[in-house]
Amino acid sequence: MNGAARIKICGITSANDARLAIAYGAQFIGLIFAESSPRRLTLEQARAIVTAIDTARGGRQIKIVGVFQDQPIEFLNTAAEQFRLDLVQLHGSENHQYIAGLSAPVIKAFQFVPEAGILAGDLIVQDLREFENAQYFLIDSRKGSGITLASHCAALKSALGAAHYRSVPLFIAGGMRADVIAKVVGELNPFAIDVASGVESEIGKKSEALIAEFCRTVGGAARETGEAFSNGEPGNAEGVAI
Repeated sequence: MNGAARIKICGITSANDARLAIAYGAQFIGLIFAESSPRRLTLEQARAIVTAIDTARGGRQIKIVGVFQDQPIEFLNTAAEQFRLDLVQLHGSENHQYIAGLSAPVIKAFQFVPEAGILAGDLIVQDLREFENAQYFLIDSRKGSGITLASHCAALKSALGAAHYRSVPLFIAGGMRADVIAKVVGELNPFAIDVASGVESEIGKKSEALIAEFCRTVGGAARETGEAFSNGEPGNAEGVAI
């Protein structure tokens, strides 16, 4: 999929939803283990979903992402081994020392708050270079803020520049839906688009029609913008055009 933004469908809670996500073209499947999430999986659910992914991927490079928030390093490393996680995604105040203790590659998630800037948990991030031992960054809106990042592209680019963002491949989340993809791809140049509620019929239940529309729209935005956005992997990434 050269030249195209990757797709991560997060908050998968059933084997069937995992199969649908893969069938329509998602390259990253997010399984949530964070304690505060309504999409948090039991161990039994996670095992069933991982088995379904292994069957459905058919040789394709589908990456399983475990999502965590301020949980013990030992728990993450055990989960990464038990569920064969390709990546762990950190949504709390985890720092570069915490990242260094993990056995799996990392997506470090940050929240963008227009009046504050880039946050890790409750801490304002002054310098994103401190987190560059993560393989990927993810920018999300703050839970409960009602903010859609597509409405704040210019402010987000400015905040990333102020926090010394360089070239770590970037996932964009936060209110992603099919109708905002062209704007996000055109203005933020992401490595990948991350969606959860934007393809759900209810919390934790994915809609096949919405998954299909979302994946088709991301592919269309990719074809329209061509080389305008990054398709880099860690170590060879362009990132957001600041």
